[in-house]
Amino acid sequence: MGRALPGRGRRAATYSLSRATSAVLLFVALHALENLGAGVVFTGSAVILVLLCLDVAVLGPHSTGRSLETAARPAGAGLE
Repeated sequence: MGRALPGRGRRAATYSLSRATSAVLLFVALHALENLGAGVVFTGSAVILVLLCLDVAVLGPHSTGRSLETAARPAGAGLE
């Protein structure tokens, strides 16, 4: 089954979404800073960072104790 977007299209869409999200979050943070204060903005930023760390830890590749070459290889590749 083919993919909806080829690799190049996925990369472009992901990059565009990332840039758009960054632009929107700036205005959300400025609005929160003005209405809620610096403490809420910094706490919210810390919560987002912790969530991103957990996301990478849970969903990222398990590479502890593995060389870069074996960690970069897709799962199941090179098992001749």
